[in-house]
Amino acid sequence: MPEKTDADLITEVQKCYDEAQAHTSQWRGRARDDLRFFHADAYNHAQWDDAVYQARAGTFGGSPRPCLTINKTAQHVFQVENEARQSQMGVKVNATGFGAMSEAADALEGIVRHIEYQSNAQQNAYACAIQGQVRSGLGWVHVVTDYVPDADTFDQDFFIKSVPNPLNVYFDPAAREPDHSDQNWAMIVEEMDRAEFDRQYPGHDDVSRDPLSGIESNSGWVSENTVRVATYYRRSEKKDTLWMTPDGPMRQSDMPEEMVELFRSKEAPSRPVTSHAVEKIIIAGNAVIAQGDTVFSLIPLVPFVGIETRATGGNDADYAGLVRFLIDPQRMFNYTASAFVESVALQTKAPWLACAEAIEGYEQQWAGANTSNAAYLPYNAVDHDTSQPVPTPTRIEPPTGSTGHLQGMQSADQWMQMVTGQYQAEMGAPGNDADFSHLRQFRVIL
Repeated sequence: MPEKTDADLITEVQKCYDEAQAHTSQWRGRARDDLRFFHADAYNHAQWDDAVYQARAGTFGGSPRPCLTINKTAQHVFQVENEARQSQMGVKVNATGFGAMSEAADALEGIVRHIEYQSNAQQNAYACAIQGQVRSGLGWVHVVTDYVPDADTFDQDFFIKSVPNPLNVYFDPAAREPDHSDQNWAMIVEEMDRAEFDRQYPGHDDVSRDPLSGIESNSGWVSENTVRVATYYRRSEKKDTLWMTPDGPMRQSDMPEEMVELFRSKEAPSRPVTSHAVEKIIIAGNAVIAQGDTVFSLIPLVPFVGIETRATGGNDADYAGLVRFLIDPQRMFNYTASAFVESVALQTKAPWLACAEAIEGYEQQWAGANTSNAAYLPYNAVDHDTSQPVPTPTRIEPPTGSTGHLQGMQSADQWMQMVTGQYQAEMGAPGNDADFSHLRQFRVIL
């Protein structure tokens, strides 16, 4: 098979990018909405429906009404993320037969622990992936090889890197395994400023600034000020034959030709086998700036999936985190809290009820009764004109908020606890322990 040219590689990457974009377009839009909802505060009002907020804020006329944002969603999300961090997750290596020994598994697990330690994977890569999983439904970790830091050597080691923005990852829609171990390609795409690109990839001034130069489909991949950089991994199959020899099974690619002919003439048992190799290609705009083989047999982008949904009869996929299920009860809580404050604000202050004769001569003291801390308030017990007793001034009961609004807030709070599995102990529920059974758990099998 002839080697692909740079133009072929760029076309392949752009085609895969468009395919993945179409496959996850629904999730990407919803994930951005989920993240805005999670980060809502009193300034951006992102937990309010736009039409409802504009109507209450007086955009179309009328007096503005309260639009409070009491962000309880963040509390529930942080509870899950903090629990996950405290669990100290990591890769577990098990001996599963075929001559595997527990000692070898322990040795491999020790190597993995070393990789996690030098990568600070618990605090960086894993924590970042869990954030993506809980907040937007999908997070990633990126396994790479690099030179050993702070050492004058050409030795390389494995590192587990974080992917701060899960939306930058585009993956094979044909993957069906929950951990995407069967995906044949995936890429990390980043819109990079020209100055940052020149710093990270010096000597590539040939990357065009014209979006239509070279390849027509390049539109959007380059501009005057930005470059789209794609770190693209693709997995290829390598066909081979496994022969049964007196020393055990051997692959034909590892045998000299004379040995192959000998076993073929003796009609030794054989069967076709397939191995995989992963190639890494870095595309910047309209240019291939790096290409080479890796040591991996699987795509080194590992997903942390929340809840995955695929459309019936199609490839469109959606991924949901914890925020998605909190949207409606959170909006109800904000609305009822705003309505409660509005109902209290519309009521008058608690005034004094007094005859004019009772406060005659003391009007100034009584005028400030609601704002001052006077030790006493004098009044006339007897009408000076008629010498008749005057009723003692009394205070009207202070206003109270709507009990319906308070009940609505309590109901919304309980519904948020219901969808997260996080209950308050004082409500007589199971306690503060969170139930994460609705979030998928994965084991990484090496």
